[in-house]
Amino acid sequence: MSPSPAEAHQSCEAIAHAYGVHADNWDAEALADLFTEDGVFDRLGTQIAGRQTISEFIRNRPKDWWQRHQTRNFTFELGEDGKTAKGTLDLVLERGKVGENEVSQTLHCRYHDQFVLTDQGWKFKIRTVVMKEPDA
Repeated sequence: MSPSPAEAHQSCEAIAHAYGVHADNWDAEALADLFTEDGVFDRLGTQIAGRQTISEFIRNRPKDWWQRHQTRNFTFELGEDGKTAKGTLDLVLERGKVGENEVSQTLHCRYHDQFVLTDQGWKFKIRTVVMKEPDA
């Protein structure tokens, strides 16, 4: 039996926000586990495909930068089959050099997500991030 629309919305929103928490904490395994085995992270046009590759990408990021994901404005649309969904999430990403307590870069982005219900619960099938004008 498929989850209710409210349960699906809540689960997908939790996954969408959890991504930022895991990214900020450098938890590559937990972040990659939010995706299906063949999931895709499309980062500004560069596709990173497969859970293992996503995990390696996160682990191999430069360690001399810190980052903070601030996410809001989640939208959600459940597919007619009750087992797929789409969503968007706005992101303000602040970054800075480790050891310096100031923001040196602020990016405004939007995630476009495709979710799928698996035996392990809801997962990202595709997460695409694009740049966004602050007032767009």
